[in-house]
Amino acid sequence: GRNSHPAFDWSEPDTWAEALEGIDKVYIVFYPDLAVPGALQAIEKLTEMAKQAGVQKAVLLSGKGEQEAERCEQVVAQSGMDYTLVRASWFSQNFSESFLMEPILAGYVALPMPDAKIPFVDTGDIAEVVVEALLDDTHNGQTYEVTGPRALTFRAAVREIEAATGKSIVYRAVSLQDYKDVTRDVERVLGRPATDFTAYAQETAAGGIWGETVPQSV
Repeated sequence: GRNSHPAFDWSEPDTWAEALEGIDKVYIVFYPDLAVPGALQAIEKLTEMAKQAGVQKAVLLSGKGEQEAERCEQVVAQSGMDYTLVRASWFSQNFSESFLMEPILAGYVALPMPDAKIPFVDTGDIAEVVVEALLDDTHNGQTYEVTGPRALTFRAAVREIEAATGKSIVYRAVSLQDYKDVTRDVERVLGRPATDFTAYAQETAAGGIWGETVPQSV
């Protein structure tokens, strides 16, 4: 949004009003995360401005199991606008488009303890769920917890990327962050199974995001 016209920048509230002009529905994604200080105040201000601008519906991307995020959810839910809340688990794309890409490329990943199982969700699935929520009013008032189809430990996720790329990647357990519950909300909204982490790893490897894939021995 910072590079669009009109521009929208979370750090520049003066840009918000123009971006909301003539808009019927909004998808709210707070950067960097709803759990950080100042997020609640920003969501409160944007929600009020959206309502004043005549916005009829808001879809909020939230975090699964985050108390601060749930406070932001209540702001949107109690705004008087139609709404849908989309609570997402850890993104699969954190390994290829965010803070975990560099460790993957370096071949050394330090992440939470191997006992924590996380149902990594593909951001493509999130995007499709959000589009359906924005366009179909049957999703009004709903809260969806979107996850992948199975839970993986970080160690297992790294092994999946190893298998997809043919490269050796060291995994080191350093702490625990628990996102254990698997849901079927992606399937509820889209009518198809959520994208599995193996499919994500294979597709990303084939696309060359992690460099040239090493041929597998037969």
